[in-house]
Amino acid sequence: MSYLELDGNRHAIPAGESVIGSDASSLLALEGPGIAPRHLVVVATADGQTSVRRATDDAETYINGVLLGPQPAPLLHGDKIEVGGREFSFVDERRAGNTAFVSVEEIARLQAVGAKHAGQSQETLAYITVQFEDNIIGHVHVNWLAPAKIRQVIVGGSKRMCIYDDNEPSEKIKVYDKGVELKSIEGIHSALVQYRLGDMHAPALPNAEALARATVHFAHCIKSHTQPITDGRAGLAVVQVLEAAQQSMAEQGRRVYFVDPRREDPAKHYQDKLVQLISSPTMVR
Repeated sequence: MSYLELDGNRHAIPAGESVIGSDASSLLALEGPGIAPRHLVVVATADGQTSVRRATDDAETYINGVLLGPQPAPLLHGDKIEVGGREFSFVDERRAGNTAFVSVEEIARLQAVGAKHAGQSQETLAYITVQFEDNIIGHVHVNWLAPAKIRQVIVGGSKRMCIYDDNEPSEKIKVYDKGVELKSIEGIHSALVQYRLGDMHAPALPNAEALARATVHFAHCIKSHTQPITDGRAGLAVVQVLEAAQQSMAEQGRRVYFVDPRREDPAKHYQDKLVQLISSPTMVR
């Protein structure tokens, strides 16, 4: 069962189409500036998928701080929807408690190897392996000289697997109902691996330019005094990983431990660098 949660109250989403707006008969009746009687349309399908679209062209709506475009947007557990200054959440009981994120704080160690080609001073090809806590591992392959542009992210999970392809014009995300199950058996083997093969689902996503969406989201955060999805801490985390990869490559692929006491505090490290830059004669002039 899926719900819309507002002020601690849950409103069950029925199958088919439902309306969100200022009309009293709406699934979620809201009052506020700019809220139309029919503002949003929520669509719930028989297979448990839920999406939302604007009921009118001028129905301004934000999902997780990003302006909703003209195309329907799928809703995922935990998504925050804002209409006319009122914010409510989408709750999917099937996903509740199962949403997990990994952050740079959870990285245990990193290892990278690379090579320099075409007379470049920096590596043009690199393989980076990032090991997180809880047996999660990430592998990154980047190649500046590759003949084909590949921008894929492949995620393997315990229940489903997903491929994100930034070069795909329409079906950028594909979710595969595939996995493995371990069944213990008596006798010759201690465990039997059984492969589970299911369907592939490609959710409909709004076709919008990424930089434009990021700019709109940033402007919205400034106006509403809210924290961006990718804030300064996220930028710092990216720089930390890149610097650790560079350190590992410089030391012939040595493992870099993120909990290594020899590594100085990253926030102080970059703060000192910023102070040095600002105090340099070039910046003073």
